[in-house]
Amino acid sequence: MHVVFLLIFWVFSGYGSRGQVLDAENLPRQWQDLVSSVDQKLGRMENLVNAKGQQIDQLENKLQTQASEITSLKRLMSQKDAVLTKLIRQVADLENRVDTNLDTDIGGNIPGNNTEFPGESLPLTNGTVVAPGQSYSGHRDSHLRAQSDDSVKINTKLNQDSSKDLMRSAHYKRAALPVSRQPVAFHAYLSSTITLQKGSTVIFNREMLDQGGGYSPYDGIYEVPVSGTYVITWTMFCYGRSAFQNQLVVNGNTRGSTWTDSDEINDNHQATGTVIIYLQQGDRLFLRMGQTYHGKIFGDYSFAYPTFSGWKLD
Repeated sequence: MHVVFLLIFWVFSGYGSRGQVLDAENLPRQWQDLVSSVDQKLGRMENLVNAKGQQIDQLENKLQTQASEITSLKRLMSQKDAVLTKLIRQVADLENRVDTNLDTDIGGNIPGNNTEFPGESLPLTNGTVVAPGQSYSGHRDSHLRAQSDDSVKINTKLNQDSSKDLMRSAHYKRAALPVSRQPVAFHAYLSSTITLQKGSTVIFNREMLDQGGGYSPYDGIYEVPVSGTYVITWTMFCYGRSAFQNQLVVNGNTRGSTWTDSDEINDNHQATGTVIIYLQQGDRLFLRMGQTYHGKIFGDYSFAYPTFSGWKLD
């Protein structure tokens, strides 16, 4: 091997032992074959390097294409999540309207035993008619004995059916209230430890309560369902050796902030913020990361979860 390398150096240096320029054609046949073999191997190596370079370029182009496709898919998924959230809210609104109508029909069209009907004639069981302005109670005793067994059965059946209808669902009473009087509240929490940068939205991905259908666990945004005065509160846990600011953002404007600091100790600290604010229907609010120093938010089921909550005052 040493002889071969010395030979290659000697041949390519262009000088012989006497300081004269050598010509490959003047070399012995054996050496000419060796030089030719070396040239061929170098050529094959150069071709192989070029081929590998082309493959690397193709892979880089493929990775860039895939990254672009992934970005497009994420954007499409975000749009679909927004559409799905909107549809869920519309369905909830329609259900409330249907429940309100059902409750009005069930509770408003069944007369009691002493009901008077102004402007209408009331037929009694024996064929007597109570004229408008007369009280049914004044004729009840005189005609009570004339009631047939069929009438008693009909009245009993009517009362039983109405009771069953009224007890069909516990939320009918709530649905019968005006929209402005219905309870409105939400509560969500962050289920794991995450690290966020300045300006990032804190998405509390677990929804525990959402009366009014305003909170979305997909993007962390609460859209106010009913205008009124609200209490908004949040609690954040800072991982050891971290510090960060949280801002309550309403329609793009900061309406409250907290600072959680564990910068100089290896321990978890917490901070709670509370804001009382008047909100219009359709206002959008969320929690955002402000100034950060290693913005690591701590969340663990065995200790505590960061939370985001709010409710409308009556």
